[in-house]
Amino acid sequence: MNDLKINLLKKNYNRNLIILSIVIFSSLSLRLFLIPIDVPIKLDGIDYFSFAFEFSKNGIYPNGILHTNDGWSIFLSPFFSIVGSSDFMNLIYTQRIVSIILSTMTIIPVYYLCKKFTSSSFSLVGTSIFAFHPRLIENSILGITESLFIFLVTLTLFFIFSKNDKLLFFGFITASFSSIVRYEGLMIFIPLSIFFFIKYRNNKKHYLRYILFIGIALLILLPIANLRSQDYEMDGFMSHLFSGIQIISCTFQCDFEDPEVSEDPNYIQTKNLYSNSLISTVKYLIWVSIPFFLILTPIGVYQFFKSRNNNLLYLLLFGFFLLIPASYAYGREIQEIRYLFVLFPILSIFSANAFNFNKKFLKNNWFLFLIPVFFIFSIFYFSLYQDDYVFQKEIYFVTKYIVDEADGVNIYNGNGYVKVATLENNWPNPLTLNEKGRTIYDVNKIPYDNSKTLEEFLINSKNKNLTHLVILENNKNSFLDDLFKNYKNYQYLTKTFDSADFEFENRILVFKINYNLFETIS
Repeated sequence: MNDLKINLLKKNYNRNLIILSIVIFSSLSLRLFLIPIDVPIKLDGIDYFSFAFEFSKNGIYPNGILHTNDGWSIFLSPFFSIVGSSDFMNLIYTQRIVSIILSTMTIIPVYYLCKKFTSSSFSLVGTSIFAFHPRLIENSILGITESLFIFLVTLTLFFIFSKNDKLLFFGFITASFSSIVRYEGLMIFIPLSIFFFIKYRNNKKHYLRYILFIGIALLILLPIANLRSQDYEMDGFMSHLFSGIQIISCTFQCDFEDPEVSEDPNYIQTKNLYSNSLISTVKYLIWVSIPFFLILTPIGVYQFFKSRNNNLLYLLLFGFFLLIPASYAYGREIQEIRYLFVLFPILSIFSANAFNFNKKFLKNNWFLFLIPVFFIFSIFYFSLYQDDYVFQKEIYFVTKYIVDEADGVNIYNGNGYVKVATLENNWPNPLTLNEKGRTIYDVNKIPYDNSKTLEEFLINSKNKNLTHLVILENNKNSFLDDLFKNYKNYQYLTKTFDSADFEFENRILVFKINYNLFETIS
């Protein structure tokens, strides 16, 4: 290799590293900029938060908070120990920042994974789509499991497709850790095993290595399984997989006319499992791929077929098994698009490979102008949804008021903050749990069910301790919308909170119910 060619390679290598560094810095900056101020994590995120805090505070495995998928909380706990427990929101920000850093760090293995299938320059394009994908950025701010799970799965794929056979060992290790974060990670061991036996089919001595690798994976998983079993009588791994298999088998064996089956929440959606799974998987896969993955992935797959690259089959194999948990969830009508985010590293490989149909692109380098396009598209996306952060901040303020004042409240947009508002009020004491390990709330969240009028809802909800109503400007409910516009006509309701007094951008009203006056008028 002559000196000119060596210098050219060095120049391209240095250029690509500079571009990659800019992509990483830009992606991290965008994530940090989008962290909502004074808005805590809610729903699943607060359960991971509570587990991590209790683990960091007491140094023992907490029971009654999470039954599985506790790897993210275990990973978080040392960071909570460093920050300390003096301020609730500081720990919330810590959880978000750790999630953001992990999500940003994943850009690096995605880039080097793409490089194993196409040129380093084209890899920058696929990596940039991953780095600036709005939904992935949005998810990283939530502080939930996906950032760590995707990071570990990406590392697993990187080790598997490495030319260095010794790195395959680390693939089994990272796959094990991913299974602790989300038990769906166990699915990776199926294509991983298939890949191993195909790769070493002509050298049976390597089969002993497989036994060793699986043994080490079990050594990682069994202590966690034992801790879970002591508290919940389930290991959180095979127990959940077997439960899923049992539910799937019900579609063939169960009598859906049997009241015990038709009323069991574990089987209630099973009757239409396969049709729901197929339709929703296709729908959401298209939805999360818009716009760039949807355009480039089919082209990239075609390029793999055209070049007869055997690695395509392995990528599709891993993608298929990573897709199974999402399809199962959709079959049971659990509509969460985040289950598909783990496919993004594979989609990035296909997208990077899409440009291989014309080698002139490498010389012209015009495709690198797509990178700022991805960044601008991400900024544009968040500019459209920025108002939602303002609403979240304001509705959380109202929810803290409700937790202080009410015994029961109607279901409203933002009631998912009741749990975290209760936790903040009790801080640093943990939430109270019942015998089944479920949180006991001081405030009941009461659904409307089939109530067609406000009066009917109040009558049906009095015994459920309904004391207050939270009314938004747009409730998607005719009698609540009427109440918002004409609340002075409801003599048995006393307005106790008006967001206009606090100069909120969203109008939110809270009313206290006078049941004595209501019954007199009625």
